[in-house]
Amino acid sequence: MAQKSDFDSKAAHRALSDIEGVQRRSSALRFYAAAGGDMFVWGVVWLVANLLSFARPDLSPAAWITGIIIGALVSSSSDYRSPSSVEKKLSLKQSAALFVIIAIALTAIFTIIGIKSRLETNALISTLVALGYCMAGIWKGVRMLIIGLAIGVAVMIGWILLREWFEVWMGIVGGSLLMLSGIWLRKA
Repeated sequence: MAQKSDFDSKAAHRALSDIEGVQRRSSALRFYAAAGGDMFVWGVVWLVANLLSFARPDLSPAAWITGIIIGALVSSSSDYRSPSSVEKKLSLKQSAALFVIIAIALTAIFTIIGIKSRLETNALISTLVALGYCMAGIWKGVRMLIIGLAIGVAVMIGWILLREWFEVWMGIVGGSLLMLSGIWLRKA
């Protein structure tokens, strides 16, 4: 009788483990589906704002501010996701917390380091975006980690090898990486 109880215990433990695995995978897939559309939108913003910044440096601040506003509006009002009210509240709280953390970090970095050029600003923010995706990958799924690493590598290549063409590089390569990643996540 002890053997049967032992077997039942192991089978139950395996079943619970399988259920937890399915829940983690399901959660990651829902996250990917929601993030994919946003990532595509931000890829378009990166492409347009970077290329416009290169072609017309005087319009760079306006291009980025306009792109960020449009990207945020499209991301927040998209019909491609329909989270439950609990998920939506959690998502809004997480987004607000992330925004505050990023604003504080950027203010501190700009104050301490004294970044003055638009290229330095672009490289720093692009690197922080890559870091953010890497962190999301640690918590939400390996695809986000891969995307973060790819963007980080693109930033470093552009900064080290193509600094004079950095905005063109980040527009085409960074923007395309985000758009293709958005498609990849949506198909997960």
